[in-house]
Amino acid sequence: MPVKAPKTPRLRGSAGKKILADLGIRNEELHAFLPADAPKWLRGVFWCQLDLASPLETIAAHFEGRYDVSIEDSLRFPPDAPAEGISVRTLTVRPKGHYCAYSFFTKRDEQYGAEGSYQLEVSFREMGAQWGSNRAVYERFKAIELPPLGATNVRELTE
Repeated sequence: MPVKAPKTPRLRGSAGKKILADLGIRNEELHAFLPADAPKWLRGVFWCQLDLASPLETIAAHFEGRYDVSIEDSLRFPPDAPAEGISVRTLTVRPKGHYCAYSFFTKRDEQYGAEGSYQLEVSFREMGAQWGSNRAVYERFKAIELPPLGATNVRELTE
């Protein structure tokens, strides 16, 4: 009697046709970026810190043409900051579909403005699919975009 091949788990939900078209991949290919130990619940924001010696302008040049890119000051509110917050130069990178925003700013641990270390924060407009498509999009971005920039010591901080 022939042995049946194991069934591939059926993905429920989808990152959405526009997101998949923007990434140029299928649902299953995006799903492959999801870590095996990723929580099953959905998130709209992810963040990590990484070491990278390049200035924001060099990082922006890496993304120009493929993404909408802007550098501007944004307010951050660390615990010891004045009530009005502190101004931090931030690079924002948006895919053509604007379904998420990737923000880079200098930070090491809790110290803003720490040259050579960045925090990457990714925020999504929607909560993603049941299987965690937002997390997969985030992990794919880290895997594909950070190495060519020369990023090292990527430390996941998403709680």
